[in-house]
Amino acid sequence: MEVDPAQLEGLFEAAISWGGGLFAMGCVILLFRTTIQNAVAGLVWRRGAELRLDQTLLISGRKARLVRNGFLKTVFFMQNGRPTKMIVPNSQLAVLTIEAVLDPHGDDKE
Repeated sequence: MEVDPAQLEGLFEAAISWGGGLFAMGCVILLFRTTIQNAVAGLVWRRGAELRLDQTLLISGRKARLVRNGFLKTVFFMQNGRPTKMIVPNSQLAVLTIEAVLDPHGDDKE
């Protein structure tokens, strides 16, 4: 049984191109892994969170306001003591202790 060299060459080219494509996709995923993690965490947090922009919150006992909920990061304006801006990657939001301050009169607009 003889194998035609042209057929072998075509088989190797197909295997290399398919394997090369998988290798390239794997490298891209590894290079942008944290960006992909932050984006997915931001989407999940935005879908499940019952928080609005400009809502008053307590983050680890410190008064804060939700300023921006971006694709990769979330920005809080911290109000206790000195006014500061806290930028949190979306993948780290699950680690924070976030409490929503409720309106005592019950006219909280959703």
